[in-house]
Amino acid sequence: MGPIEMFYLTGLFFVTLLSFLYYGLAFWGLFYREEEGTVPEEEFFPRVTVQIPVYNDRIVERLIEAVLRFDYPNYEVVIADDSTDPVTREIVDRYASHPLVKVVRRNNRKGFKAGALNNAMKYSTGEIIVVFDSDFVPPPNFLREIVKPFRDPKVAYVQARWSFENLDENMITVFAGTSLLVYHHLFYPFKNRFGVVYLSGSAMAIRRKALEEVGGWIDGTLTEDGELTMRFASSGYRSVYLPYLRTPNQLPFLLNVFIKQQARWSSGMIEAILMNWRRVLSSKKLSPIQKAIVFAIPLFNLAYVVVTIMVLAGLLLWMFRITVFTPELAVLALILSSGYVVAGYVALSKEGMRKVFPRFLLSAYILGPLIALTNTMAIVKYFVKGVPWYVTPKRWKNG
Repeated sequence: MGPIEMFYLTGLFFVTLLSFLYYGLAFWGLFYREEEGTVPEEEFFPRVTVQIPVYNDRIVERLIEAVLRFDYPNYEVVIADDSTDPVTREIVDRYASHPLVKVVRRNNRKGFKAGALNNAMKYSTGEIIVVFDSDFVPPPNFLREIVKPFRDPKVAYVQARWSFENLDENMITVFAGTSLLVYHHLFYPFKNRFGVVYLSGSAMAIRRKALEEVGGWIDGTLTEDGELTMRFASSGYRSVYLPYLRTPNQLPFLLNVFIKQQARWSSGMIEAILMNWRRVLSSKKLSPIQKAIVFAIPLFNLAYVVVTIMVLAGLLLWMFRITVFTPELAVLALILSSGYVVAGYVALSKEGMRKVFPRFLLSAYILGPLIALTNTMAIVKYFVKGVPWYVTPKRWKNG
């Protein structure tokens, strides 16, 4: 057996192992039923600060309007506007005189989103901090629902479920949205059973005291949410995922935008694990299975490297007309390595969007290898010279 066949078969072996994990999650998801919201036994209205970090996102207007419609009696809104776009600044300024709103600005973007959130803390009075990215549109009952788990003093943060306004727009949104639905319908509910759900960066609530105890946000991190999750978990705090609290938002619909977003996310999770692996492994407040779950999502990003090696080796085998499998074994290998596709089907079914599965299937085998390659390049670039912080542009229509 030559080196090309060895690279290909090794890559296929690891992809098949990962595929079986997806098969297991898909099977579990078939029987998992999402819980519904419950009415608290007594009123519970801790002070909440809604923080909205903004950078040239004109779409933020509809988020602000949605936040001001919350049916919650004890909250404020802090808009951390780092925008250089005059239209975005003008939109934000319209709300500066509202009694619930504070607009804070900096003369630089030091620390990017994490830096903006740290700055917003100086002006926040809430014991619970809720964060939204500009393209989200939360329902009126969002705060009432998301504060309920904080009755438990060990809960540091609560993550709401994402849903997507434009999932079926094109092949890119189908692929991007289905991938995220796999996390929100399968990964997160499973991790929720062990109290170590990952923060998703938006539609999330954090106990201020716990945030301060672990050192706040780390300026300049590529995925500030994933990095903070590891510190919370290592400190013994619990997390809660609310699958019934759906919060719509937008997906990237242009290929270059999607590639840049994925590059930041994949390299950012590698950065997070490099910053915190010792802390997680040495934590006496995490069980072995909890530690494995904490490491799972960051390490899944290394699968991009394996897929890239396998695809490139497969192309070389095809170019040199080298046969590794008989047709029957090739079909078996395809089935064994298709766990991700099956998980996508289950997630789409749970979302009530089974009709887009054929497009997801096509995108998984066209866009999947491309994203694996670009994410692999991003991970390599991170170790060589770093990856820039990138804000995903949102669609905005005037009026």
